[in-house]
Amino acid sequence: LRIQEEGTLQVGDEIELIHRPDHGLTAYDIARSYPDPSPDMVDLVLSVEAVPTGWRDWAVRARGRSAG
Repeated sequence: LRIQEEGTLQVGDEIELIHRPDHGLTAYDIARSYPDPSPDMVDLVLSVEAVPTGWRDWAVRARGRSAG
């Protein structure tokens, strides 16, 4: 999920799904693998352009640790 515009939500407000990417990567997947990511997860994170810079940087560091 990504916040497109800051604002206030209240109970009963409508939330509209405007796009569901086909890569299947979720924030939950990244968070779950954060302590000990598999090489496949690192590759997936780095292959998805929409991944925020902070997570991308984490994946680059994780790749470096597994190569070393």
